Amino acid sequence: MQIKGIIKWLVLILGLASIWQLSFTFVTRIVESDAKEYAEEQVAALSDLSESQKADKLDEYEKTYLDKMWDEDVYLGFTYGECKGLELSLGLDLKGGMNAVLEIQAGDAIRAHATSNEEVKANAELMGRMEDAIYKANAQEAEDAETRTSEGEDSENVIDIYLANMSEEDLEAIYGTSDIDDIASDLNDYVATSVDNLDRILHERIDLLGVIQPTIQRIGGTNRVMVELPGVDDPESATKLLASSATLEFWEVVDANMSQNIQDFLYGDATLAGLLSTTYEYKDQNGETQTSPVNGLFVAAANKERMADVNAYLERPEVRAALNEITGGSVKLAWSNKNSMDGTRGGIYTMYALQGRNGLYPAMDGSGIVRAESTTGQWGGYEVSMTMDENASAEWANLTGANIGKPIAIVMDDVVYSAPNVNDRIEGGRSSITGNFTAKESNDLANILQSGSVPAPATVVSQEVVGAESINAGMISFVLAFCLVLIYMFFFYKTAGMMANIALVFNVLLLMGVLVATKSTLTLPGIAGIVLTMGMAVDANVIIFE
Repeated sequence: MQIKGIIKWLVLILGLASIWQLSFTFVTRIVESDAKEYAEEQVAALSDLSESQKADKLDEYEKTYLDKMWDEDVYLGFTYGECKGLELSLGLDLKGGMNAVLEIQAGDAIRAHATSNEEVKANAELMGRMEDAIYKANAQEAEDAETRTSEGEDSENVIDIYLANMSEEDLEAIYGTSDIDDIASDLNDYVATSVDNLDRILHERIDLLGVIQPTIQRIGGTNRVMVELPGVDDPESATKLLASSATLEFWEVVDANMSQNIQDFLYGDATLAGLLSTTYEYKDQNGETQTSPVNGLFVAAANKERMADVNAYLERPEVRAALNEITGGSVKLAWSNKNSMDGTRGGIYTMYALQGRNGLYPAMDGSGIVRAESTTGQWGGYEVSMTMDENASAEWANLTGANIGKPIAIVMDDVVYSAPNVNDRIEGGRSSITGNFTAKESNDLANILQSGSVPAPATVVSQEVVGAESINAGMISFVLAFCLVLIYMFFFYKTAGMMANIALVFNVLLLMGVLVATKSTLTLPGIAGIVLTMGMAVDANVIIFE
């Protein structure tokens, strides 16, 4: 009898402990439901908004509400942030979100390694020959990959082909030696280090996304990293945040004569002329749609769907050589970050011609930025405010002072965010990036800049979004299996079956409590395991009753 009493008290204590652990999950769901209601009420009070603007505003108001509640007491002295950290963690297959695989490609690592040498980067001809060798190595690797069964790029193969296409003189100029074995070993080590750095940066950036218990896993034998982000509802911005190398640069824009020469070359090429657009649309100050021919600040324009084809054609060695004859190898072509019309993802994008210094150097890089944050602009809208250190502040003052009345392009990851005209010399090291941002876009950009850059850019090789369909299927399977077992036990064994059902409920409750207490993640296979556990418990009861 004493043992029976101990068991009852043990069951009661464990049951209450499990309910306590699960209570944080219910609290966070209530707060998040309140946030959605608050956002819907705020958006309902606004008028003249498009569907995309409503969606942006809903996200903005919901995030604002949750940010406000993050440090507020919501449950017995616990803040919302603390409750969020103690809730039941659901896997990607139950909560929804995205799965992405990122890869450090050898060609990008080779380029990043070489351009870390200032003298090499300043030598336009040497850089051109290196780019040709990388182009040939990537093309050969693409052919070899078709007959290979292993996953991912063979970086050693790319490096070997690249080195075979470089002369001893060029290798000596870039690496200080022409010993191919030493260079190959050095480059392979650099690729491995870049993957390690990518893993570290991903952790920092995912923290900025606010994702609870993400999964970041190296894929053995490759230069790939798999990332699972439960609960992420905007995969495009998440992918941009993860894959960005966060290389911020400030470039001068070519003068009118050079701009016209480049434009004549681009539109004079029959292939490019078929891909490019001769006009683009924009909205004036009154919100009216206007059409403008490509000229002035822009050297070309193209539909979003054709940009990749334009880029691929411009990467051809013979096309790059012809363009370098016109520009002297010191001009870089870069697309705008948004379309010219309304900032949506389709439409016409414009191309800038950026003037390099000492080859393809930007006028200034963003390494001196010590703080970046999303703010509201002076005339409304959102922008990213930057604060620079002392050395960068002096450099920025000199750059803006030398370009009064001219545009300076703000470029990140080879994309132009804005190219404002300089009205006066800017002292004090404070500046802003504008670009028709939404609140979320400006916040994402600030997060990228704040988290730091990676030496070699990562490429997203696959991406999968898990939506409501998978989530509902998982939950329905669990609830249906659980209810069927309860009904079966009660129908066949009446009172004894009801007692078994109570024990079964406590069993599931204890399992959930242990999952929360140990910070484990509940996944669809985990639910299958719970269903199997219920089946074994039922079998045990059936044997006893029979």
